[in-house]
Amino acid sequence: KLLGGLRRFYRMLKNGGYSAVITFTHHCNLLALPPAWLAGVPVRMASHHGPILGFPAWQNWFHTLLVNSPAATHLAAVSHQIKQQAVQDGIKEHKITVIHNGINPPQVDPADREATRATLSLQDNQPLILAVGRVTLQKGFTYLLQAMPQIISRFSNAMAVIAGDGPLRPELEQEAKSLGVDEHVRFLGFRQDVPQLLAAADLFAMPSVFEGFPMALLEAMVMGKAVVASRVQGVDEIVVSGENGVIVPSQDVDALAHAVVAVLEDPAHASAMGAAARQTVLDGFTLDSMCRKYEALILNALP
Repeated sequence: KLLGGLRRFYRMLKNGGYSAVITFTHHCNLLALPPAWLAGVPVRMASHHGPILGFPAWQNWFHTLLVNSPAATHLAAVSHQIKQQAVQDGIKEHKITVIHNGINPPQVDPADREATRATLSLQDNQPLILAVGRVTLQKGFTYLLQAMPQIISRFSNAMAVIAGDGPLRPELEQEAKSLGVDEHVRFLGFRQDVPQLLAAADLFAMPSVFEGFPMALLEAMVMGKAVVASRVQGVDEIVVSGENGVIVPSQDVDALAHAVVAVLEDPAHASAMGAAARQTVLDGFTLDSMCRKYEALILNALP
């Protein structure tokens, strides 16, 4: 099936008169760039969105070889740190352009805050800490769970809500029980109402171990939320700690707990950081801004 699909893809490109092909993730780079090259598509742009957990070393070697070859004309990296990682992997620096991810600001009714909090059975003054993402090692949700005892010691009714599902969910649910914080943590599973959950939240936490350029962080910031995020790939390219969010060392439970408590203790500063965060995204990290950069790169590369 895969070979048949690639043959059809090649014929489509060969007969379609396409000017550019953009591929996303290492797997797509490996599969789609060679047919695009053979079909004579002038611009063949790979992309690098960050580390892939479990990606075999031999595939990473072959990916570097492919991107350095004529099969790829460019590589778009989603952050400057990801660009440096690509260079360390052996990809030629002159082929790499940094294009940050962008989002469309969601349209959310202000009344959604009260309605969503009601569905979560939260009191009006109950602090809600929201984390979003697949429940995997990458997202570092274990560090949020480990920070909860310190957070609860200051805010006895604080609630951490994790929206997302994944293979580590049963393990983390057991960890919450072992830590004695299971009454203060809720695992919601996969959700399609993340903007509404953000509207209901008092703070967005992103305790990630690694990232590329985190979309969930952009979504929280454009919703005007105070954010506490790990210092991982891409974060300090959008967050200025203390101005439009707070950055803490990755995997540092004490620093995470202290930052969350500090934000919850100062609602006025949290609100100011949230407003600055929203403006940061609107000024340079929208989907329109991202697409214009891809468009400019393609147009400049065409014969």
